[in-house]
Amino acid sequence: MGSGRAFELWGYRGLYVGAVLLIVLILMLPFGPSAGRLPGPDLILALTIAWAMRRSDHLPILLVAAAMLLADFLLMRPPGLMAALTVIAVEVIRAREGQWRDLPLVLEWLIGAALIVAIVAANALLLAVFFVPQPTLGHTLIRLILTIGAYPITLFAALYIFGVARASGREGEFGARP
Repeated sequence: MGSGRAFELWGYRGLYVGAVLLIVLILMLPFGPSAGRLPGPDLILALTIAWAMRRSDHLPILLVAAAMLLADFLLMRPPGLMAALTVIAVEVIRAREGQWRDLPLVLEWLIGAALIVAIVAANALLLAVFFVPQPTLGHTLIRLILTIGAYPITLFAALYIFGVARASGREGEFGARP
């Protein structure tokens, strides 16, 4: 029984890494001229927040850090900044997991949106402090709004495509967290 649970846990971790790599691959494909296009949502960030809100035990911090760092390198973002901010957000989710376990979808979306806003704002602020070139404020706000709008889609993808259901809130049940 214990090895089946470990196999399931590593399967979910592999699904997360596979989903991140698939998103990175799609983002790296040359689909046409991108000058002047609207920026798309940060699906990797939205998926990571959604997955952590559902089952943070599936995402060890080193796995999140490695996946986000790999995405930073491949998408040519400042290496480690988005990874560090995402790790902090996942740790905030872990610290409040007991309180946020049985939230309705709207409240979960609002908390996820607040975390996404905090990450994007901290990212922009740190890039500005160190004079790193960054997108315009309009592009950043559009990307932020689209990421918040894509959060429920990634939440439903995590639930129905990857099968990441919430941990049970009652003690003694399979998947219950103390």
